[in-house]
Amino acid sequence: KLGLSVLKNTHGRINLDIPVTGDLDDPEFKMGPVIWKAVFGLILKAAVSPLSIIGGALSGGPDLSHITFPPGARSLAPGAESALDIVAATLVDRPQLLVGVRGAVSLPDARAAGERALLRKLRGRGDGGPLAPADEPALLDLYARTFGGPAASAEEAAARLAVSLAPGPADLRALAMARGNAVAAYLQLKGVAPERFFSLEPAVDEKSETPAVTELQLDTK
Repeated sequence: KLGLSVLKNTHGRINLDIPVTGDLDDPEFKMGPVIWKAVFGLILKAAVSPLSIIGGALSGGPDLSHITFPPGARSLAPGAESALDIVAATLVDRPQLLVGVRGAVSLPDARAAGERALLRKLRGRGDGGPLAPADEPALLDLYARTFGGPAASAEEAAARLAVSLAPGPADLRALAMARGNAVAAYLQLKGVAPERFFSLEPAVDEKSETPAVTELQLDTK
């Protein structure tokens, strides 16, 4: 059911470009079985990985089930909006589909958030580029006040302070939820009605070095 729903448009039609190869002069060659085999294969793939079908086979793009965010950020990564535009257009054109969004975070997010928190401590803001030599006096002073003694180096001070300022489990879960909400809000902005979303538990992996991706799942009404 899901596979057919992904392939059907708002008029209930399925329009596909299916490449077929064979020798038309061969009396044993029959077009029908070849086409049906290709159609059934596409329907099966649409049921198993619907957004990869939409992104790859139908739009010439990547798998749309994974949306990326910069490490530690709640805002979409560059290029993510164009992927979501395709998802939104697909959902608007296929009202029988529902969508779930699972926000996710991993260790690189916690590390990046800790580094930004350190910059805010030193500069009053969390941007402006990485630590510079001009930050070193304030960095070493903050280390001494935080840990009660001098650091062996500026590098040690920055690493240890960033770890101490990294968000805990509750804050990481809130970040994962915020990412899911950001994706859902963008899809709604592009015309996907709120009632077409279903809930997915956010994913938090504080030990994985693999960058987290926010996941989209499709289902049918």
